[in-house]
Amino acid sequence: MIRCIREGAKARGRLALLAFALLLASCITMTPRSKAPSPSATVIPQMPMLKWGVESCGAGSLATVLQHYGDATRMEQWDASLPKTRGGVLTIDMILAARQKGFDAQLVTGTPERVAQELREGRPVILMLQVVDAIGHQYDFFHYVVADGIDAQRGTIRTQWGDRAGRWVSLEKLEKPWSGGGHAAIFIRLRDRESEVRDALRAAIALEEEGKFADAAAKYREILAAHPTSVVALTDLGNAEVQLGDRAAAEDAFRKALTLDPNSRDALNNLAWLLYQQKRLDEAESFARRAVAQQGPDPYLVLDTLARVLAARGSCDEAVRTFQQAIDAVPSAQAQIRADLENGLAAARRTCS
Repeated sequence: MIRCIREGAKARGRLALLAFALLLASCITMTPRSKAPSPSATVIPQMPMLKWGVESCGAGSLATVLQHYGDATRMEQWDASLPKTRGGVLTIDMILAARQKGFDAQLVTGTPERVAQELREGRPVILMLQVVDAIGHQYDFFHYVVADGIDAQRGTIRTQWGDRAGRWVSLEKLEKPWSGGGHAAIFIRLRDRESEVRDALRAAIALEEEGKFADAAAKYREILAAHPTSVVALTDLGNAEVQLGDRAAAEDAFRKALTLDPNSRDALNNLAWLLYQQKRLDEAESFARRAVAQQGPDPYLVLDTLARVLAARGSCDEAVRTFQQAIDAVPSAQAQIRADLENGLAAARRTCS
């Protein structure tokens, strides 16, 4: 039986490599006329106003956004370090550069609503626009602009085009060049503690799934050195220690997790199972009952633990009822888990006394 219960076991945050990112070439400036903003218009504070040229809009827009967040890298440094393709910068290289600086950067297919939401929440957005050189002729030349303000009353956003000026334009006016770039938008956000822990946990879990339990345990300890109050990291460290055969270290990790969160379902269940294996049944029953009392997905897992503890203690009638509850909670697609529980129920009926 599987003993680890992980809420949201695998995040599926894969980078969307869109086809238009491969076409990127030189930046071509096509500055629009600015509209007058209303008194209610807002601009994101501490936005630098940088100047960038025809072939440096990638570096310029990236530097503008990252400097807003406090990164000290100058535009000239980005211009020298970012790879160039036909004179311009690939979107993917801008995203990777932001991530290497510790930011959460995503390439998205934008909508006016999504862009407006980012701006309302104080986060500048990079838009990729395709330049239309002449009617009926589109060329693979693009320009990056930074959106850093919003005027809901007049339906405009403030944009920077690399000439140290802010221009208030509507996304409707930008629709044609923006659609030519696949409505590409780069969202860059400060990386919060939860994101850091989540990404590190994902890497550690992957090591466990590959059977590299010592490496996984080391990764969990590394996470805990930086984030000592991570209940998930402590619980998963305990799971890895079980696999390595160090039951004392596993118990210590589970108990530390419960010190931080006495109602952690995963830690309660996994500690109960560990104690059951060691025939420390009084303690095992206490933790198993507490685990069953917590709400969460896959209730058959915690019910199975409690049922086996009860059977081992000779509480036969309750063990049978608990096994049946667990069986009834198994999804129809989980045939093997159902079979394991039915075998446990049969064994309890046969041997429990």
